[in-house]
Amino acid sequence: MWITSLLNGLIYAIILIIICQKEILMAKLNLMPEGFKTSIKPRFIIILFASCLLFGLSLIIFAGFYAWQVFLQKNLNNLDKQIASLPLGQVDQQKINQLTDLLNNHIYWSQVLPKIEKSTLSNVAFSSFAGDAQKAVVNLTGNVSSYTILARQVKAFEQEFEQVKFSTSGLAKEGGLNINIELHGVKLFKN
Repeated sequence: MWITSLLNGLIYAIILIIICQKEILMAKLNLMPEGFKTSIKPRFIIILFASCLLFGLSLIIFAGFYAWQVFLQKNLNNLDKQIASLPLGQVDQQKINQLTDLLNNHIYWSQVLPKIEKSTLSNVAFSSFAGDAQKAVVNLTGNVSSYTILARQVKAFEQEFEQVKFSTSGLAKEGGLNINIELHGVKLFKN
Protein backbone atom coordinates (compact mmCIF):
# COMPACT_ATOMS: atom_id res chain seq x y z
CA MET A 1 0.00 0.00 0.00
CA TRP A 2 2.76 2.44 0.84
CA ILE A 3 4.49 1.42 -2.38
CA THR A 4 1.50 2.55 -4.45
CA SER A 5 1.44 5.85 -2.59
CA LEU A 6 5.15 6.32 -3.26
CA LEU A 7 4.69 5.52 -6.95
CA ASN A 8 1.76 7.94 -7.22
CA GLY A 9 3.85 10.66 -5.58
CA LEU A 10 6.74 10.06 -8.02
CA ILE A 11 4.39 10.17 -11.00
CA TYR A 12 2.91 13.48 -9.82
CA ALA A 13 6.40 14.93 -9.28
CA ILE A 14 7.50 13.91 -12.79
CA ILE A 15 4.37 15.43 -14.34
CA LEU A 16 4.95 18.65 -12.41
CA ILE A 17 8.59 18.87 -13.57
CA ILE A 18 7.55 18.37 -17.20
CA ILE A 19 4.89 21.08 -16.98
CA CYS A 20 7.33 23.54 -15.36
CA GLN A 21 9.98 22.92 -18.05
CA LYS A 22 7.44 23.59 -20.80
CA GLU A 23 6.48 26.88 -19.16
CA ILE A 24 10.12 27.92 -18.83
CA LEU A 25 10.71 27.16 -22.51
CA MET A 26 7.58 29.07 -23.49
CA ALA A 27 8.69 32.06 -21.42
CA LYS A 28 12.03 32.19 -23.25
CA LEU A 29 10.36 31.96 -26.63
CA ASN A 30 9.84 35.50 -28.04
CA LEU A 31 8.10 35.87 -31.38
CA MET A 32 8.57 39.66 -31.59
CA PRO A 33 11.50 41.08 -33.51
CA GLU A 34 14.45 42.26 -31.44
CA GLY A 35 14.05 45.94 -32.13
CA PHE A 36 10.35 46.07 -31.35
CA LYS A 37 9.53 48.22 -28.31
CA THR A 38 6.15 48.11 -26.70
CA SER A 39 4.49 51.32 -25.70
CA ILE A 40 1.64 49.36 -24.16
CA LYS A 41 3.63 48.41 -21.09
CA PRO A 42 3.63 51.83 -19.33
CA ARG A 43 -0.04 52.40 -20.26
CA PHE A 44 -0.93 48.98 -18.80
CA ILE A 45 0.86 49.82 -15.56
CA ILE A 46 -1.00 53.15 -15.31
CA ILE A 47 -4.36 51.46 -15.95
CA LEU A 48 -3.52 48.71 -13.46
CA PHE A 49 -2.46 51.26 -10.84
CA ALA A 50 -5.60 53.37 -11.41
CA SER A 51 -7.80 50.27 -11.21
CA CYS A 52 -6.17 49.15 -7.97
CA LEU A 53 -6.50 52.68 -6.59
CA LEU A 54 -10.22 52.83 -7.48
CA PHE A 55 -10.78 49.35 -6.09
CA GLY A 56 -9.02 50.27 -2.83
CA LEU A 57 -10.97 53.52 -2.61
CA SER A 58 -14.26 51.68 -3.17
CA LEU A 59 -13.30 49.17 -0.45
CA ILE A 60 -12.59 52.03 1.97
CA ILE A 61 -15.93 53.68 1.13
CA PHE A 62 -17.75 50.35 1.51
CA ALA A 63 -16.04 49.70 4.85
CA GLY A 64 -17.02 53.21 6.00
CA PHE A 65 -20.67 52.71 5.06
CA TYR A 66 -20.68 49.27 6.65
CA ALA A 67 -19.18 50.62 9.89
CA TRP A 68 -21.73 53.45 9.86
CA GLN A 69 -24.57 50.95 9.39
CA VAL A 70 -23.27 48.83 12.28
CA PHE A 71 -23.03 51.97 14.45
CA LEU A 72 -26.59 53.04 13.57
CA GLN A 73 -27.94 49.53 14.17
CA LYS A 74 -26.22 49.39 17.57
CA ASN A 75 -27.72 52.77 18.52
CA LEU A 76 -31.14 51.62 17.30
CA ASN A 77 -30.91 48.45 19.40
CA ASN A 78 -29.89 50.48 22.47
CA LEU A 79 -32.80 52.86 21.96
CA ASP A 80 -35.21 49.95 21.49
CA LYS A 81 -33.98 48.43 24.76
CA GLN A 82 -34.39 51.75 26.58
CA ILE A 83 -37.87 52.25 25.17
CA ALA A 84 -38.87 48.69 25.98
CA SER A 85 -37.50 48.78 29.52
CA LEU A 86 -38.80 52.22 30.49
CA PRO A 87 -42.54 51.72 29.99
CA LEU A 88 -42.37 48.14 31.18
CA GLY A 89 -40.88 49.23 34.49
CA GLN A 90 -43.40 52.03 34.81
CA VAL A 91 -46.29 49.74 33.88
CA ASP A 92 -45.07 47.11 36.34
CA GLN A 93 -44.69 49.71 39.09
CA GLN A 94 -48.14 51.08 38.30
CA LYS A 95 -49.65 47.59 38.48
CA ILE A 96 -47.88 46.94 41.78
CA ASN A 97 -49.21 50.23 43.18
CA GLN A 98 -52.73 49.40 42.01
CA LEU A 99 -52.51 45.94 43.56
CA THR A 100 -51.22 47.43 46.83
CA ASP A 101 -54.08 49.93 46.90
CA LEU A 102 -56.56 47.19 46.11
CA LEU A 103 -55.25 44.98 48.91
CA ASN A 104 -55.09 47.86 51.39
CA ASN A 105 -58.66 48.89 50.56
CA HIS A 106 -60.00 45.35 50.42
CA ILE A 107 -62.84 44.75 52.82
CA TYR A 108 -62.02 41.87 55.12
CA TRP A 109 -65.38 40.56 56.27
CA SER A 110 -63.50 37.68 57.81
CA GLN A 111 -62.35 40.06 60.56
CA VAL A 112 -65.90 41.24 61.36
CA LEU A 113 -68.03 38.13 60.96
CA PRO A 114 -66.32 36.10 63.72
CA LYS A 115 -66.86 38.98 66.17
CA ILE A 116 -70.54 39.22 65.23
CA GLU A 117 -70.93 35.45 65.45
CA LYS A 118 -69.18 35.28 68.82
CA SER A 119 -71.31 38.11 70.23
CA THR A 120 -74.67 36.98 68.87
CA LEU A 121 -76.93 35.38 71.46
CA SER A 122 -78.79 32.17 70.70
CA ASN A 123 -82.23 33.84 71.02
CA VAL A 124 -81.38 36.42 68.30
CA ALA A 125 -81.83 35.77 64.57
CA PHE A 126 -80.48 38.19 61.97
CA SER A 127 -82.16 38.29 58.56
CA SER A 128 -80.03 40.87 56.76
CA PHE A 129 -76.51 42.16 56.90
CA ALA A 130 -75.13 45.31 55.23
CA GLY A 131 -71.82 47.08 55.63
CA ASP A 132 -70.52 50.53 54.76
CA ALA A 133 -66.74 50.45 54.50
CA GLN A 134 -66.37 54.24 54.25
CA LYS A 135 -68.25 54.84 57.51
CA ALA A 136 -66.99 51.63 59.17
CA VAL A 137 -70.57 50.64 60.00
CA VAL A 138 -72.38 47.30 59.83
CA ASN A 139 -76.20 47.21 59.83
CA LEU A 140 -77.98 44.11 61.07
CA THR A 141 -81.72 43.44 60.86
CA GLY A 142 -83.40 40.59 62.68
CA ASN A 143 -85.71 39.29 65.44
CA VAL A 144 -85.39 38.97 69.20
CA SER A 145 -87.85 37.31 71.52
CA SER A 146 -87.96 40.13 74.11
CA TYR A 147 -86.58 43.48 75.16
CA THR A 148 -84.44 41.71 77.76
CA ILE A 149 -82.74 39.65 75.05
CA LEU A 150 -82.29 42.85 73.00
CA ALA A 151 -80.59 44.56 75.95
CA ARG A 152 -78.27 41.57 76.45
CA GLN A 153 -77.46 41.53 72.72
CA VAL A 154 -76.64 45.25 72.71
CA LYS A 155 -74.42 44.74 75.79
CA ALA A 156 -72.59 41.85 74.06
CA PHE A 157 -71.97 43.97 70.94
CA GLU A 158 -70.73 46.91 73.05
CA GLN A 159 -67.91 44.71 74.33
CA GLU A 160 -66.69 44.07 70.75
CA PHE A 161 -67.45 47.34 68.90
CA GLU A 162 -66.91 51.05 69.61
CA GLN A 163 -70.53 52.11 69.42
CA VAL A 164 -73.81 50.20 69.09
CA LYS A 165 -77.08 51.84 68.05
CA PHE A 166 -80.35 49.93 67.97
CA SER A 167 -83.98 50.47 67.20
CA THR A 168 -87.11 48.38 67.08
CA SER A 169 -89.62 48.47 64.28
CA GLY A 170 -92.55 46.78 65.92
CA LEU A 171 -93.66 43.27 66.59
CA ALA A 172 -92.65 40.46 64.27
CA LYS A 173 -95.32 38.24 62.65
CA GLU A 174 -93.61 35.15 64.06
CA GLY A 175 -93.52 36.68 67.52
CA GLY A 176 -90.91 38.82 69.22
CA LEU A 177 -89.53 42.15 68.06
CA ASN A 178 -88.11 43.35 64.74
CA ILE A 179 -84.76 45.03 65.45
CA ASN A 180 -82.17 47.12 63.59
CA ILE A 181 -78.65 47.28 65.03
CA GLU A 182 -75.81 49.52 63.82
CA LEU A 183 -72.29 48.54 64.81
CA HIS A 184 -69.83 51.47 64.53
CA GLY A 185 -66.03 51.36 64.49
CA VAL A 186 -65.93 48.10 62.61
CA LYS A 187 -62.48 47.30 61.31
CA LEU A 188 -63.07 46.25 57.71
CA PHE A 189 -59.62 46.93 56.26
CA LYS A 190 -56.31 45.21 56.73
CA ASN A 191 -54.59 48.32 58.10
